[in-house]
Amino acid sequence: MIFNHIKMSVKCVDEKHPSIVKEERPFNALEELKKKIMV
Repeated sequence: MIFNHIKMSVKCVDEKHPSIVKEERPFNALEELKKKIMV
């Protein structure tokens, strides 16, 4: 389920933001998701 959330997040970012932002985004999204899951 975590992977599905990440893929959906990346897709939303890819559609709304340029490819340049998409490259830096996934890492931040992964860290944010990990923090939310841990809490």
